[in-house]
Amino acid sequence: AALDIGLQIMADVEAEHGINAVVDLGDLGDFPNVSTHPSPLALTLHESTNMATSRISRLMAERTALSPNAGIRRWLRGNHEQRWTTWLAVNAPHLIGLRRSGDMEDVPVLSLQYLTRSAECGWTLGERSYPNDIFWLSENLRCVHGTIGKTQVGLTLNEYLKEEVNTIAGHTPHAGLAYRTVARAGKMRTYVACTPGGFMRIDGKVPAMANKNTDRGQPSE
Repeated sequence: AALDIGLQIMADVEAEHGINAVVDLGDLGDFPNVSTHPSPLALTLHESTNMATSRISRLMAERTALSPNAGIRRWLRGNHEQRWTTWLAVNAPHLIGLRRSGDMEDVPVLSLQYLTRSAECGWTLGERSYPNDIFWLSENLRCVHGTIGKTQVGLTLNEYLKEEVNTIAGHTPHAGLAYRTVARAGKMRTYVACTPGGFMRIDGKVPAMANKNTDRGQPSE
C-alpha cells in the first residue's frame, strides 16, 4: 500500500510537471538468504530471492510506465544489493561473470541486472560496488545510498553536511531535511542534505546487525 502511494505521487508529478530523471537510492531487495545477519526469513523462505528479484522487476516496470519521457532511470547499489554480489564472491567465485552460451550481451546470468531484467525495464544499475556507487544528478547534487544511519535523522544528515556537498541519501528509515551555511572564500554557501526515508521492518524478521536468533530460529531480541 505504501509503495502504491509512491506510484500515485509519481503519476501526479508526471501529469503536472513531467519527469526527466528517476533515481532509486537502493536496498530494493533484502536478500535474507545471503545476509551475514541472522533472520528467520532466511531459514524458512527459500524462495525469497526469487520473490525479491520479481518484486524489484515489477516495481521498476511500474515506475518506467509512469515516467515515459525520463532520460535517466538510475538504480543505486545499496548495502543490500551488495549482499548478493559479496556472497557470490565469497562462496561461489567460480560463478562470477557466468554467461549463457551464445549470448552476445555481456551481462552475467547471476548478476542483479540479469535476474531483475533492469535494463529491459529501462533502468541502469551502477557498475561500482557499494558504497562507491554515486550518481550526480547535476554538478551540484549527488545521490548516494549512504553508509550513515543514526537513530536521529538530524545526526545522520549532519554527517553529510560536513562534507559540504548537496546530498540525497537513503539507507535510513527516517525522513529528514537539513541545511548548513558556511563561509568560503569570502562568500556564503548553503548546502542541503535530505533523505526520503525507507520502508524497513524492525521487528527482527529481516536481517539486521542487532538481530539474535534462538536455537529454534526465532528472533530473541
